[in-house]
Amino acid sequence: IGPGTLKKRDHLATIESDKEKNLFKPQNEFYGKLANVCAKHAISVDLFVGSSSYVDLNSLAPICDHTGGQLYYYPNFSASHHQEQLYRELYRNLSRESGFDGIMKLRCCPGINITSCCGRLAQLNELDFTLAHVSSDSCFLFELDFDDNLEEDKSAVFQLALLYTSQMGERRIRVHNLCLTVSNNLYKLFKGADLDVVINSLVWSFQADIPEMSVPEIRKKCVSKTVAMLASYRKH
Repeated sequence: IGPGTLKKRDHLATIESDKEKNLFKPQNEFYGKLANVCAKHAISVDLFVGSSSYVDLNSLAPICDHTGGQLYYYPNFSASHHQEQLYRELYRNLSRESGFDGIMKLRCCPGINITSCCGRLAQLNELDFTLAHVSSDSCFLFELDFDDNLEEDKSAVFQLALLYTSQMGERRIRVHNLCLTVSNNLYKLFKGADLDVVINSLVWSFQADIPEMSVPEIRKKCVSKTVAMLASYRKH
């Protein structure tokens, strides 16, 4: 009843069918639009959901994803069973180092461009991202593209700047600089690869495919990409 009303979807009948992917799409645009309004006014939303019945989390999730918030789900919530977990997650959420009303920008050297960014944020324009909330647990993934003008053994330089307000109300800026060597040698590439970053990158890309592809198709794509990487690793 009221704005943002969500209907119960027949999720059991669509499992392992072509319609299953529709379960992962929001029912309406209400919470996505609300998330954009919250992000514009630097409001972050965390949801602690405990229910013994059906909850459409895929429709609720955008309000957390675009405002730097988190969604905590406790299926078949029981005070005796989930008490410790709820306490620890709520304590961590409130006590960790945090920043608010943030603007983040990644600068790259000529020849390298940003193609996409994953994380709990909203994109202002091609280069700037707004973060209603950022914490010590926040993680962001940038996907980059490069052209043929990069010279081997030269340096590729990156700078990530984050302007935010601290918990004490102070406006601060944090800057990270990174310098990497350009190489077309796949052996050096594999040797210097960060496995955690590679796995997270694959997970995020597959997660983005969920609303558009069926689970078997995503599974096949996952296996295909993994086999291709391992085959290239073995070859080089």
